Amino acid sequence: VLLVLLQSAIVFAGFVAPYDPVVQNRDLPFVPPTRVHFVDARGHWHLRPFIYQWESLPQSVYEYKESREREYPIYFFVRANDSTKARVNTRIHLFGVEDPAQIFLAGSDNYGRDQFSRILYGGRISLGAGLLATGISLLLGLFLGAVSGFHGKWVDEPVMRLAELFLVLPW
Repeated sequence: VLLVLLQSAIVFAGFVAPYDPVVQNRDLPFVPPTRVHFVDARGHWHLRPFIYQWESLPQSVYEYKESREREYPIYFFVRANDSTKARVNTRIHLFGVEDPAQIFLAGSDNYGRDQFSRILYGGRISLGAGLLATGISLLLGLFLGAVSGFHGKWVDEPVMRLAELFLVLPW
């Protein structure tokens, strides 16, 4: 079930990812993962999850703290704002927060790009490569098996020795 959910999130990355994977925010490089809160700084419980906006510490490089001045609730099924419409296929995203806050579930990279979105979009390439390799192996195996079965022993022997070679090698 976990694998099906993970692969579904990767396939529907345009919907699940909160931001376009190439949109940069140079003001927030190397931001740590955003913490999702249910209890605010005053100790009050909130039913809707929220985040605090990251702000950089003065006279430090790549160090941040949560600005506890305002809570930004996490909304579900939100419309994409103008900065995220560049390459994303859908206008509706699974979750998001109000501007100017940004939610970085896996942090950001040196250009301020959302790592969670980049992981989901990169997973599409990995799933595609796995399916392509499986398809090529299946077609090649079907072809070789059909040829060896049709022609018999004089073709079957070399094909089986080749198959045994692949079974022996530790790759």
